[in-house]
Amino acid sequence: MRLLLRMAVTLLLIGSASSPLSSQSSKHVTPREPVSFDRDDDDRGFKDGHLPSDAVLDTLLMAPQAQEVSEQLEKLGREQKRKLFCAVKVHVAGPNEVDEVVIGSGLMSGADNDWFWIVREEGKGAKVLLWANGLELSLATHRTNGYRDIETAWAAASGIEIDCFYRYDGNQYRLIRRHEHQMKLREEK
Repeated sequence: MRLLLRMAVTLLLIGSASSPLSSQSSKHVTPREPVSFDRDDDDRGFKDGHLPSDAVLDTLLMAPQAQEVSEQLEKLGREQKRKLFCAVKVHVAGPNEVDEVVIGSGLMSGADNDWFWIVREEGKGAKVLLWANGLELSLATHRTNGYRDIETAWAAASGIEIDCFYRYDGNQYRLIRRHEHQMKLREEK
């Protein structure tokens, strides 16, 4: 009788020990997508970035920011223009709609800040949901009209910091609040 009991307990222990292993290996783990993007912080958010698709590139090149430097852009070939951007897939509205956070460089960036676009591919084209400049762009957990709120941050060496907050209005993102303040600078010893 003891032998049967010992065998039953051993089988139960073996079965329960192998169960978590098999369930862990069969689960598909989806990597977390980035929510904070900052080129100066070791390319935070853009490590797995890619060049934009044709639809996204065409839309970015039609944006007002590209129109301001159109003469310089005309001197570049299409692939050189594409390399001015880095895109990362995100979901600002939900799991069924894929958007991209795009950062520009060179001609498609500011002198003391980065330029960010939130772009959604639609059919054969794409639509810019937001253009913003700053040193960092963050996707908030709070949502408006089903879309994640967005915040940008910029700071100058003089200690001025500007935070901008955007919400989706049903068609695109709109600036809802701009907060400017003077940071306390450390005194040199």
